[in-house]
Amino acid sequence: TVAGMYVIAAAITTVLKFAIPQSYCTKTNTTRDMTVAIKYIREHKRVFNLILLSICLQFIVAVFSNSLNALITDFYGLEFSDLTYLRTILGIGIIAGMFSTIYFARIMRTPHLFACGFIVLCITLITAPFCHDINDAWKWLIPIGMADALVIVIMDTILQKITADRVRGKVFGLQLSFSTLGFLVGTAMVANIVEFINPLTIFKGIAVISFM
Repeated sequence: TVAGMYVIAAAITTVLKFAIPQSYCTKTNTTRDMTVAIKYIREHKRVFNLILLSICLQFIVAVFSNSLNALITDFYGLEFSDLTYLRTILGIGIIAGMFSTIYFARIMRTPHLFACGFIVLCITLITAPFCHDINDAWKWLIPIGMADALVIVIMDTILQKITADRVRGKVFGLQLSFSTLGFLVGTAMVANIVEFINPLTIFKGIAVISFM
């Protein structure tokens, strides 16, 4: 499913490339742009740390998402409709998190709000094994979705502010590439270990990573 989504995304990107008039496109040297972005990231520790956090977050999201699939369909033996329900609840949490970020950003300092997002993520993942009923799953999925959205919004906002205008597009492009790679690594990892490790144990593992 994940691979199919990336194939569709690549196809859409290709179509858009040919649909947009060439006069609106700026010719760039991809290799040179990547070199410039990598050099800038290496020279600016805060930018490097934020991109590293972005990669870790996408890895955590991938591990959680795919472990949830395994937990619902294999471990508890629930149907696909139940998985759809849980995905919907998670989506509601993400939307709520975006609105919450706007509100709390006015009354809390950014570092404190950023830390709270990871703490909530860690706590909900650690306590996930205590959820034994699908009707109680929203108590974990909504906080996880909110924390995920909160961290992503704040992280991208900070990165945009501290990155120079001349390299911002290049840096964000590199961040997207590595974050996508982190997601794919997390997906591949779960696919290979879920047969040997209880998904609930995987939740505890990514909780430790999020806390670190």
